[in-house]
Amino acid sequence: MNTQTNGQKPVFADLHMHTTASDGELEPMELVAACATAGLSVIAVTDHDSIESVLPAIAAARNYGIRVVPGVELSTELDGTEVHILGYFFDPEDRDFSEWLTSLQGTRYTRAQRILEKLEHYGLRVEFDLVRSIAGDGAIGRPHIARAMVESGVIGSYQAAFDYWIGDGKPACIAKSVQAPEELIRHIHQAGGIAVLAHPGKDVTVDRMRLLSRSGLDGIEIWHPRHSPAAQKILLDVARRFGLLITGGSDLHLRDRIPDCLGTYGVSAQIVEKLENYAQKRGRTEP
Repeated sequence: MNTQTNGQKPVFADLHMHTTASDGELEPMELVAACATAGLSVIAVTDHDSIESVLPAIAAARNYGIRVVPGVELSTELDGTEVHILGYFFDPEDRDFSEWLTSLQGTRYTRAQRILEKLEHYGLRVEFDLVRSIAGDGAIGRPHIARAMVESGVIGSYQAAFDYWIGDGKPACIAKSVQAPEELIRHIHQAGGIAVLAHPGKDVTVDRMRLLSRSGLDGIEIWHPRHSPAAQKILLDVARRFGLLITGGSDLHLRDRIPDCLGTYGVSAQIVEKLENYAQKRGRTEP
């Protein structure tokens, strides 16, 4: 299979990318154009808690002969650890799914306000209007707060904002309000999609995978910038053990990562076909 290894470019499909609808730097049209330049044939737009960029990307992709798979990335928690679930091949115009995602974005808004309150408690004042301006119409997240901190002059760099203040376990961090894994998976299935565990790394446990499998998990992300060849091997073994589909992608957020990421991380046409066939076979589930 043509996947991320040995610097081979391009892969056929990149199934993990972000736009300005969440914490990415590229507009949907920019992302599609960059993917075309990289030689990709299929892409998935997987913004955090948002599918706002899916339909614009589909429209833009027609000019390049690229196919866009509807996607989204959702957050949950297992054993006190944050876990991300990717949804694919759902109906992007499903009203119930869209309304549910909107409710998730509302919790992001509240979380951002609380983070800013904690920052101000420590003498670091950042205006919420600036954060909203940076986020635009996208789902607000910590990356937007980090950029606002830099623009406000309260921190020297984007990374320092996470390292010292808003990263996990840091003084101004507020934990996400998340739903259980089975709830996220249920909503994805009801919209006709499939649910995939995102970038789990090599520290997966049998108990965790058993719980996710019982919750209805359909697949696991194998090829990702954080996954070494050793981690990929471990994850492929996990996929076989639990009968999971396999996926991969660049997890692109930043413009300056385009040369290194696009066309390097992803999966083959055969894997995309298996994913789609599985989604069609499973169909929608009733609420």
